[in-house]
Amino acid sequence: MRRGIKVELYDFLCCHSPMYNDLVKAIEELGIYPDFDKITDVDEIFRITKNPPALFVDGVLRSEGNYLNKEEIKKILQEK
Repeated sequence: MRRGIKVELYDFLCCHSPMYNDLVKAIEELGIYPDFDKITDVDEIFRITKNPPALFVDGVLRSEGNYLNKEEIKKILQEK
């Protein structure tokens, strides 16, 4: 189990985002406790990416422009 990781999701959609919902499920299934931020502010999102959603893990861009499913997210979160 990884502890102390930072996960950031930049996405316009709030709790209705399919990626947000799958990210929460992946975190629960993996039993990890990341520092998690969901950024929905349009200006902040476009400062970071022109192609949301964007997923950062430990400050590294891991996905941009794609709504990942739960299994894809779990794979990313398990990588070192």
